[in-house]
Amino acid sequence: MKFLDKKLVMILSALFLSIIFISHTVIYFVQNQILSLTNEIYIEDIIYEYESDLNVISSIMKTVAKNPFVLQLMNDVNNDKIEDGIIDLSSYSYSYDFLDVQNILLEMGFSIDIVLYSEKGVLTIKNGQLTMEKSDDEYLDWINEMYLSKNNWETPVYLDKETGKLMLTTFTPIYDFKDNSFLGVVATNEFMEDVLKAFQNHFSIGELELEMQYLGNKITTENIAILEDKTNFSHNYQNPIYGANVKFVINNDSIMNNSNVKIDQFYLIIIISVSCFTFSVLIFIAIRVILKPVIKSLQNLQEIIEKLDDGLDYKLGVSYINDLTRIIDLTITSRIQKLLYFDKITNILNRQYLNVYLKKIIKSNKSFSLILLDVRNFKAINDGNTEGVGNEILKKIVKQLNFITKGLKNEIFRFGDDEFLIILENLHTEKEVSEFYENKIWKFFKSNPISLNDKVIKITFNAAAIIYPLHAIDREDIIKKLNTMLTKAKYLSNNKLIIFKKDIYRDVRREIIIRNILKIAIDNNEFYLTYQPIVDKEKNIRKAEALIRWNSSTLGAIFPDQFIYITEQTGLITSLGYWIIERVAKDLNDFESINQNIQISINVSPIQIMRPDFADKVEEILTKYNVDCKKICLEITESVFLETEKLGMDDIISNNLNKIRKIGIKLALDDFGTGYSSFNYLTDYNFDILKLDRLFINKDQDNHYAMIRNMKNISDILNMEMIIEGIETEKQFDAVKKYGLIQGYYISRPILWKDFKNMLMNIKENLVIN
Repeated sequence: MKFLDKKLVMILSALFLSIIFISHTVIYFVQNQILSLTNEIYIEDIIYEYESDLNVISSIMKTVAKNPFVLQLMNDVNNDKIEDGIIDLSSYSYSYDFLDVQNILLEMGFSIDIVLYSEKGVLTIKNGQLTMEKSDDEYLDWINEMYLSKNNWETPVYLDKETGKLMLTTFTPIYDFKDNSFLGVVATNEFMEDVLKAFQNHFSIGELELEMQYLGNKITTENIAILEDKTNFSHNYQNPIYGANVKFVINNDSIMNNSNVKIDQFYLIIIISVSCFTFSVLIFIAIRVILKPVIKSLQNLQEIIEKLDDGLDYKLGVSYINDLTRIIDLTITSRIQKLLYFDKITNILNRQYLNVYLKKIIKSNKSFSLILLDVRNFKAINDGNTEGVGNEILKKIVKQLNFITKGLKNEIFRFGDDEFLIILENLHTEKEVSEFYENKIWKFFKSNPISLNDKVIKITFNAAAIIYPLHAIDREDIIKKLNTMLTKAKYLSNNKLIIFKKDIYRDVRREIIIRNILKIAIDNNEFYLTYQPIVDKEKNIRKAEALIRWNSSTLGAIFPDQFIYITEQTGLITSLGYWIIERVAKDLNDFESINQNIQISINVSPIQIMRPDFADKVEEILTKYNVDCKKICLEITESVFLETEKLGMDDIISNNLNKIRKIGIKLALDDFGTGYSSFNYLTDYNFDILKLDRLFINKDQDNHYAMIRNMKNISDILNMEMIIEGIETEKQFDAVKKYGLIQGYYISRPILWKDFKNMLMNIKENLVIN
């Protein structure tokens, strides 16, 4: 890149030769700018004052419209109780307040009339008296539905029929307090020629003339010559409410002769000439000193520009820096910004910019809401179509979201692969957010499915929402809580919007923590076993059920119903299940030391038994610790068979159960009676033990005991031992002890191994396992 070129030399030469010319031009420009600025300020002040007056009048009209006297008077007029002429006000209360309004307006400088309009007539204050004039018209032409829909308004400027002058009316509708029926309007009428004179009187620094035009009607002030002089300052003002165009024309000479704004031209010529010369010298120095390293740096960008400029043609040289910076902006700056902040598929803002946006909006101390939408079953939708259709679906979803939020102060972000975040600045309550999702998003997508490649695709969402600062305190808190609520929405999967709730957040966060620390807990041996004794009718211990417990170093005691299903979802149940079997095998070695023949039941998950190598792995563990397989009973729920039937894995479970039975391990059908209980399972898989769920005991009714008796008959026919769970009272124990073995809190709660061992050592008689 050249430091000097021909174009640069020509520019600098022209700059020096133009200093004197520029000085005079600047003076002229400054003069006109001062005049224009001064005139605009004064005109804006005039207009502002007039509009403030109209607001005052509107406020007064509101008060009048609610006056009890006015309401009674308008009712009487509409009911034909008042005739033309002067109205006798002696029978009306509060009439003095109404008549005094005219004097108040006069004292405030408003020379206007107050008039009451109704269907039956027009009432006017004249000389402190109220007069009535019947009208054949139901309403004046300008009282129409559009204006009466407002609480108070102004009519457009219109031509008064009686005087032929342009007039502006400010009015307020009058409604009966009893039934909210429309009675008429209270209005003030003002001639626009008076308004123009007020404008003119208010302008104190020069000569002001005005011209108003409305539908071919024109009003002008006195000095027509000033209006027609094109060199004077002219400003047009049109208010969409009033409808008329007002032209302000100011005599510039009168402003320049005003001592407050008069400018010393000679002094300005000297100052500006010196300034221009000094500025020119500084520009040349800047080019030589400052821009030299900049130009050198730009040379390093040349190769990048050539790759990104898409064939743009440019020249290299100091005088072409403007062209070069434009090219850089078109290529590097804009493309980097697009890569950083915009999603390349949907062309909406991405999660990277979300951090910037949240920081900005939180700093502004505004309240806003956030709705996070996760497209349900998007993977299935995408897999069910041809490649690339998923992107087209996302684009159509964005198009519909833009349509739904059109006109709202909002931003839409691509939050994840199939997630969109909507930030709405005008929704501040849970009710507003819920109604927006229900009535706008959910109903719209329900009634407007996406059509793509002749397929109709119905889009539904898992949706979560929070409100700042009601639910979250900062950017990180917002994202964390949104994700947590979305986790709950995905779990419920019911198309409902889940708005932040502390209890939901606490439970979900606890579950997330459990998921994150489960694997570590297994490695750190944070799990331990408890044993619940199973006794016969003499309360002799015959068996025990091994139950896993977790004492987390992070969360403390965690109950099985809070983590077992998570281990099944994550697949950790397999390693945890083998750990339980190994722990039981170690404890059974201790049973040998006290010469006790006790059978231990172990619960087995469907996930475990559906593994082809399950039976082999169990046998390997028991062999390792030299444990008699007859001392082990595996408890299986009916859900195992339901799951294998769905997945077509019947052969695998059959092979595992046959191997388990072959090596001597007993099989128990657990929780019988809670699910889709089928006697087929009892016969097809030859269970050794039938465990009745506590459901048969909880209600403590005779018919339930009769059912237990019948189940005992069935178990005897099938040569199965029966265990009854959930026994908590002596009465329950006495009622069912003759039908089978007993398990429940009445006998003992699940206890630690050392306590169970001590309990066994106190038994004098050895029992033989059936």
